[in-house]
Amino acid sequence: QTRTKTRITVLPEKHLHRRKIINHNLKDNLESHFRQHTAAPLALKAEDISDESAARAPVFLTPLVNIGVEEGDFARFETQVAPVNDPYMTLEWYKDQKPVLIGHRFRSTLDFGFACLDLLYALPDDT
Repeated sequence: QTRTKTRITVLPEKHLHRRKIINHNLKDNLESHFRQHTAAPLALKAEDISDESAARAPVFLTPLVNIGVEEGDFARFETQVAPVNDPYMTLEWYKDQKPVLIGHRFRSTLDFGFACLDLLYALPDDT
């Protein structure tokens, strides 16, 4: 058995603009949050917020789009998934019916309804 431990101290930045995310205008909050990741139109709505008392299956709100890139180029596949804040939701990406191994070249993001798979550099085997 092995263990490691660390601590992080975040020092405030004077010029950093901070804005609280509050629920009274959820669509604006989601829109603002999404702009950190993508310029795609927001498909999520207030009713896409997770409600633990009414569990429901995840739904893809936007389709994945086929893309073409040159060998060595960055590539991103992105979609929007509801419910937005389900703490138990996981997302797994597949290629040729096998899970994509997330690691150095492949990066997966699932963040409040935004889901993407980034290929840091594309290879012919990715076709």
